[in-house]
Amino acid sequence: MEVKINLKPYAPKSLYTRNGKKCFLDPFRQMLVPYTKESLLLYKMEMYVHQVMGVPKSMMYVNQSFRKYGIDASKVIDIVIHDMIDGEMKPVAIIECKSPGLALYHTTTAHIEDFAKKIGVNYLIVTNGNDVDSYISREDRLSFWKIDNIPDYETICNGHRAVLATTYALHPETAKKKAAQVPPVAPKFNAKRTPKPLQPIIMAMAKCLKDDRSKLQPQTIEELNMVGDCGLRKKLHGYGSDKAYNPLTRAILIKDFYDSFQLMSLEIGPDETGVALLNVGLDDYESRQVIYSLDLAECLTQHGHQIQLACKLNQLLSKETPEFVESFERFLHEKAPHLLQKHELIFGTLNDINTFKMDQEDIAAVIARLITFALVLDEYRELMKASQKKKRKVVKA
Repeated sequence: MEVKINLKPYAPKSLYTRNGKKCFLDPFRQMLVPYTKESLLLYKMEMYVHQVMGVPKSMMYVNQSFRKYGIDASKVIDIVIHDMIDGEMKPVAIIECKSPGLALYHTTTAHIEDFAKKIGVNYLIVTNGNDVDSYISREDRLSFWKIDNIPDYETICNGHRAVLATTYALHPETAKKKAAQVPPVAPKFNAKRTPKPLQPIIMAMAKCLKDDRSKLQPQTIEELNMVGDCGLRKKLHGYGSDKAYNPLTRAILIKDFYDSFQLMSLEIGPDETGVALLNVGLDDYESRQVIYSLDLAECLTQHGHQIQLACKLNQLLSKETPEFVESFERFLHEKAPHLLQKHELIFGTLNDINTFKMDQEDIAAVIARLITFALVLDEYRELMKASQKKKRKVVKA
């Protein structure tokens, strides 16, 4: 029996233009994605898995590398569904999106079947946007057979737990090894490095960014058009040797100086030495790059019930040459003069830490300035790269 699927109702509601190309916001990966047939199918399937199959967003990981699960291969799985088992996230199903419209009998599932067997996944789902093939693992766990339905999340989790119960019963030593595992410990802010009076402020700011209950409203602040607050990107979950602590990141959709949409990110977290950093980044399609980082212990000053966020330009760009800093300062004066006062970057003033909320005007103004500076700095660096590239071509000629 052929299983059909209708994904038309799950198309993205809004399209944006980024650097002259159409894109849409993927709410699961929290990134702007180029508008292609393949990316559109993946988006529709994400929405279907969440809304119809009942999989919570927190249990879905999209475009996951095999290496995330301890397998040394460069391949990527479109959607991996997880379940919380004994306090740990475990993969329980795999969804693969093939070329839209390509008949499924022309495709192969050998690589995902092999992957599923290695990580103990019980269900496989393959679709081309119209047809669906669903598979369940046989009792020997060495092969899969086709089933005539698309299982929902509860069915998937119950089936996986039943298999685990049988495995533990046959191999009790597995449970002992499981109990002996020690979970990874997240790095802590360095109390010695950060002055004690500022520690509550830093923690309050971090808590504010992680607060999904209050969000920035669409608004224009000092010529920066803040289109929407996308909330938190999910915390990445590693496996095996890749298991590590990753701070949550706040994602803000903005319209830049050239009417191009960009997804910016802000996070507060300790670096490898425990220093509290405010990282401001850019989601550049497939990569998320940090454009600059502020050492909060150096940039925060308290004046009564108000906290100012500011720093010297040459201090922030200490890794750049003096010539770069000088020329960039002139560029910044042209693009965003309100950010600079006597060689010092002024990001704004926050009220008493007991009232920090994302939807407050002072928080929105500070975030707008942080993002504006990131856009200007990123644009200048790109201009410098293009200039150097042009010079090298002239020399070769």
